[in-house]
Amino acid sequence: KGYQAGIEILEEALATDPTSALAYAALGQGYMELVHSVLPRMEAVKRARAAVEKAIELDPLLAEAHMALGLQQMYGDWNFEAAKDSLKRAMELNPSLADAWYHWAWWLELMGDDEEAIVAGEKTVELSPLHDFYLSWLADQYRDAGDHEKAIELAEYVIALSPQYPVAWLVLGYVYLEQGRYDEAITAHENLAHLPYWVFALGQSYAWAGQPEKALEIAQDYEQEPSR
Repeated sequence: KGYQAGIEILEEALATDPTSALAYAALGQGYMELVHSVLPRMEAVKRARAAVEKAIELDPLLAEAHMALGLQQMYGDWNFEAAKDSLKRAMELNPSLADAWYHWAWWLELMGDDEEAIVAGEKTVELSPLHDFYLSWLADQYRDAGDHEKAIELAEYVIALSPQYPVAWLVLGYVYLEQGRYDEAITAHENLAHLPYWVFALGQSYAWAGQPEKALEIAQDYEQEPSR
């Protein structure tokens, strides 16, 4: 809902000022985020492509425009080589653009380069040290690389700053699952039980802990409420 609201605001802004390259770049990024949610994928990619092309036409040297192009290429077209060039161009134009570093870390993660992905994730956090999502994502990178101690430390740090932040609880629970600490995983993921988008993690913890009845109950709830 947040992305949809943001897109509506950007479209209103562009109706007033159709020459804003930055607004078009943000609109393209917003549509690519919706690829993962309510808007059908092909429609989201189509709208993102149109917005990104307009942004680059208006300002070929705008870092945000090249970053949005990289997102469209990576998540929409699955053209990873083109996305690599676009993201690198964005970071070249603006080395302090944290979002570009975040998606570059994702690119590296998708390529299986955990070591360099963590370097990029740490750079993202360096540029935006109080951003809950960036911190939580870095914690998940540590988890994926097998550094559970750092993952737990960073997830708990985020929770101390923002006790209700779901991504941190998600990552913390996953670390506990990988360590076989099932009761602690359930306790962590119980913090997501009231959030329709995130409660799936609690079902996973129940399944791993050998409580299939509770896991099935959550799965059936999803089936009955597909809008979730």
